[in-house]
Amino acid sequence: AAGALTLAGALAFAARAWNDLFGAWRQASLAPEMLIVATLFLLLATKWMEQGFSLERNAARGLATASLVTMLGRLTLISHPDFYYPDLLTHARVVEAMASEGPSFFLRPADALTAQGAWTKPVLGRVSLLPYAVMFHTPFAVLTRMFDLSTDRIETALKAGSTLISVLPILLGGGLAARLSLPPLSALLLCVIPAYTSRLSFALLPALFGHVFDLIALLTIANVLSRDRMQSMRSVLQVAAALSMGHLAYTSGVVNEAAFVGVMASLFLIAGRSGRRLSARLLLAEALAALLALGLYYRFFLGDISGLVARVLGLGPSAGASVYPIESFWSLLLDRTNAFFGWPYIGLALLGLVFAGSVARHSKIMHAWVITYLLLILLRARIPDVFRYGHETLLITPLVATLGGTALVLTWERGGAWRLASVVSGLALSLFSFWQQWLAVTEQLGNAR
Repeated sequence: AAGALTLAGALAFAARAWNDLFGAWRQASLAPEMLIVATLFLLLATKWMEQGFSLERNAARGLATASLVTMLGRLTLISHPDFYYPDLLTHARVVEAMASEGPSFFLRPADALTAQGAWTKPVLGRVSLLPYAVMFHTPFAVLTRMFDLSTDRIETALKAGSTLISVLPILLGGGLAARLSLPPLSALLLCVIPAYTSRLSFALLPALFGHVFDLIALLTIANVLSRDRMQSMRSVLQVAAALSMGHLAYTSGVVNEAAFVGVMASLFLIAGRSGRRLSARLLLAEALAALLALGLYYRFFLGDISGLVARVLGLGPSAGASVYPIESFWSLLLDRTNAFFGWPYIGLALLGLVFAGSVARHSKIMHAWVITYLLLILLRARIPDVFRYGHETLLITPLVATLGGTALVLTWERGGAWRLASVVSGLALSLFSFWQQWLAVTEQLGNAR
């Protein structure tokens, strides 16, 4: 696959260079390096998925190949010389600050981020520093310190690295689909779903990074539940480790993953006596993860966090009115879901839910995923100053895509006219998705000038 992509890329570069040599160079400047890095990384990820999560070999390799093709497509789009999103400069400055201070940055991260000013926001009557996680920025800071990268090269590296990060949910989604007894190849719909090339992704590259760790946490929970239902302390620690990495990877991961675990634990608790022990072990894993994340990083933000919690609860004289308008849960739910997915994906996901049948009815992972999404929407609607940056639509995207992909795969497997309907629907959805992606990219063209 890598060789075929290299040949196709060379031909595309020659065609582009015929009309615009600078544009061709800019769009291909990191393509060779990213092709090598992504191929090696995806090979390792494929092995990990096969051995650690029992993903069937052909499915894993098919998903990895699709991920590689998708990454190069996204890299080409956002490497257009006229493409630029202003938040790139914000992230580049954090990388520069971390590279300049070195390891001492982590001795006072709150002070360093306060100096940046980008994550100081008005929240319920007072200005607060959001406890922003910087795991995403760390490898780029190391590269900058080693090679003295310019701001432009940092921004280019951030974009290139994020294209690789943005396709990892394809492979992880396949693993989750397999654990949910859905067709692993249903995750191929993640190659085209517009959520990963939307304004959300351009503005918040670290959110994609955190999203990958959200999925790793969900996949780890699904894996240990299918293996021994967390009967051993080893399984508890394995889940706790995955959750702690998710908490440290991105701030919204703390809320998203804690909410998911809380919902899962509640579902097991109400299932009866047999689920109580499992519920307690899930909560123990989350408590361990939260304590580890607090001790390693978030303790530096305790002053801002405690003040923020007090204002949310209406305690003390400092509580003020919400900066952002409080909205109706139902209108926000419809608006966010339709804006990020559109009726084609929503309709196909509902059809996939029907096709999944008893699998969907009995899957607590799937139930908890949907309920968590609804809970995060509710929090965003009622406390928008705090939960405006939760990225709940990104969290639910793999489930929407795999359910939609399930509808297409199971329709294909029926053969005959059903197979033709699957092909036509898949092509129509892909065209719709590519058009939505192109619109998202063209909105940012010209920003660099």
